[in-house]
Amino acid sequence: MGQERGALGTAGFTQIEITPTHAVADGMHAAVVRATKPPASASCCGVSACCGEGDHTTKGASR
Repeated sequence: MGQERGALGTAGFTQIEITPTHAVADGMHAAVVRATKPPASASCCGVSACCGEGDHTTKGASR
């Protein structure tokens, strides 16, 4: 399960819980996977909407 946990972490997931449920076949198990993906950080200008090319400025900076 370490490989799966690592892949989820690399993809940006946190609070990863993997709970094996039952054997499916020799060497294979089913599992319940729970994880959280934090929201993307706010854009550089502090607006959560999509901006066009060149629309980004830093917070508090004038254009």
